[in-house]
Amino acid sequence: MRHLQTFKYVKAIVEAGSIRGAAENLAISPSALNRNIQALEYDLGISVFDRLSRGVALSVEGELFYRFALEQIASYDRMTSQIEGVKGLHTGKVTIGMGEDISPEFLCQLIADFKSEFPEIELAVQYVRQNQLEDQLVSGDIDFALFYQPQLSRHIKINYSKQVDIYLLAPNGAKLSNDRTVRLHQLEGLNLITPPAHTELMTKIDGASERQSMTITPYLSCVDQTPYLLHTSIALIGLTILPAANQKSSIPIGYKAAVLNENDVGTGYLNIVIEKKRHMTFAASKFHERLTALLDAHAQS
Repeated sequence: MRHLQTFKYVKAIVEAGSIRGAAENLAISPSALNRNIQALEYDLGISVFDRLSRGVALSVEGELFYRFALEQIASYDRMTSQIEGVKGLHTGKVTIGMGEDISPEFLCQLIADFKSEFPEIELAVQYVRQNQLEDQLVSGDIDFALFYQPQLSRHIKINYSKQVDIYLLAPNGAKLSNDRTVRLHQLEGLNLITPPAHTELMTKIDGASERQSMTITPYLSCVDQTPYLLHTSIALIGLTILPAANQKSSIPIGYKAAVLNENDVGTGYLNIVIEKKRHMTFAASKFHERLTALLDAHAQS
């Protein structure tokens, strides 16, 4: 394990973009950090970093070493988490990535129940964009991600999938809320709150709108729609993915859910995505187990 600290130094430099910036984040001197990297480069017989006028960048050989370093850091974290699990300590950290087009409310009760059972496990939820997904999984910044229609690569894979509908959240008094299925053309002219434009859900909606020669202009685009739906003086309608559609917490008070017609937008899948080579830590596997059980329960209901 004597090289583990050096691996972490390399990761810090890559993330900071410079030795000086990484040294500040690590609370060590730039000269000490530079000596450590120079010793590593001497041992390997390569230049891990190209020294530039405004910082550093990984060399071609350094790119290969960096992938190796990330794998070693992740392996060590898995091992320590598994040891703690065997010892009954049940500690560790789980970071769940989530696409910005997925309604997050369904996680609240799951997290509360999980923390009640494993109070020493630290949980974090962070939003992830499509272009960040692979890097964050490979680097270990997130343990796994809940994502709608992810683009796969040689480094990541799907280990859970279920078909999901696209939902509209409309006020109880709105005419739209009386329809269980809504056609796409009915959305024209409505005050829609949608996920950000770069999300996979909006890419699908834009494509379907173009095929029908129509335009949908959102009233507001944001990640979490619930606060805006609950604090408004006008009739706003949310457009989102509900992983657990039948769970009451997924639908704001005073609202009903209607499904966007599949004939207009096609089918879509909600997936849990993982890094291909990484085994989950004890903590991550426990939360993953409960998350899939929740999603399965609502898929069958």
